[in-house]
Amino acid sequence: MGESPGKLAEPGQAGFINNRGNGMAIPVDALIVIDASEIPAGNFFLLDGKWFLSVKSSNQASAKTCSVQLTGGTAGAFAGQSYGDATYFGNGYRIEARVEGMGDAVSGNSEPWDASIILGSKPVILCRAQTALLFYDLAGNAATGEECSGDRRRFKNWSGWLIGPDGNAVGTEPVFEVTAV
Repeated sequence: MGESPGKLAEPGQAGFINNRGNGMAIPVDALIVIDASEIPAGNFFLLDGKWFLSVKSSNQASAKTCSVQLTGGTAGAFAGQSYGDATYFGNGYRIEARVEGMGDAVSGNSEPWDASIILGSKPVILCRAQTALLFYDLAGNAATGEECSGDRRRFKNWSGWLIGPDGNAVGTEPVFEVTAV
């Protein structure tokens, strides 16, 4: 049997169920399905079983958005314009990036960078477009890297939590988890 249309994940797979196999109840009105290139910048979305952050295109004339892949084999890759039906949270629901604790921050060049959240004047995500390094803030805006702390303090493990319109977390588990590579 194939996967039914609109089915987001099975326990233990990428999607709305984390690797521990625990699920969470998601209000249906929180889910929006549109072409990935039309998702507003700054939204986390699921496409083909992988999580992405929608970012503004460097082409100012383009109304389409680009994306940074956060999970899967090429986590931390700049994916350019992604196409296909993707699911993101709307109608007052959003994803909030969280870390386990301040003690989990790393610095220096010996730890992974791609898909990590780098601290500074505002948090940014590092990604690669072939050999170029790109930085995007969590609102999906291009950043220069000047926002980063001098020692490039970052979190190589972080997660996305569903937040409801009331500002409270929905469920007790993250929607997805990111590990820098």
